[in-house]
Amino acid sequence: MDIQFEILETPRLLLRTLTPDIYIKVLEDLSDEQLMQFTGYTRPEDIAKERARQNGGLSSYAMTFLYWHALDKETEKVIGSIGYYRVFPEHERGEIGYNIYDEANRRKGYMKELMPIVLAYGFETMKLHRIEAMISPGNEASIGLIEKFGFVEEGLLRQHYFFNGKYDDSVIFSLLRSEYNTHPVAA
Repeated sequence: MDIQFEILETPRLLLRTLTPDIYIKVLEDLSDEQLMQFTGYTRPEDIAKERARQNGGLSSYAMTFLYWHALDKETEKVIGSIGYYRVFPEHERGEIGYNIYDEANRRKGYMKELMPIVLAYGFETMKLHRIEAMISPGNEASIGLIEKFGFVEEGLLRQHYFFNGKYDDSVIFSLLRSEYNTHPVAA
C-alpha cells in the first residue's frame, strides 16, 4: 500500500491520520487480516462493518471525518482512535469521538494525553469554532475527561442512538474556540 500518513506524536503515542480518501484506499487494498492489524479490531464482525460503511459511502456516512489511530510507540500496535467523526465545514463545527479498544489499555491516561493535540488540531488547523461531544450518561470516565478540558454540558438527547438492541440517550457537551483559548489545558 503506497499511502503517506500524516503522523502526530505525544510522549507515549503516535497518531496516524485517516481521512475518507485514505481510508477508502486502505479498505480496498488490505485483506481482512491486514485490516484487523491496521485498525486494531479483533473481531471479524467489526471488519465487516467497516467494509459495509465503505459500500455506503464513507464521507456520506458521517458527513465528513478526520480521525487518528492511536498507536503505542513501543509496539506500534493500534490501541484506539480519536478524532472528528462528523465535521460540518460550513458551520465550522465538528463532533469529537474517542475509544481505547482493549480494557487493559484503559485508565492509563492515554486520552488525556491525546486530547490536547486533537483539540489544537481542531481549533487551529481545521479552524473549527465549536467542538461537540455526545456521551452516554453512564460513561463517567468520558464525561470526566471532557470536563477537564473545559467542555460545557448543554443537554440530553433522548433515545439518540441504537446500541445493543435498545435506544440510549446522549449527553451533549461543547467547547467553543473562545473557551478553548482561555481554558487551561488539563494537567
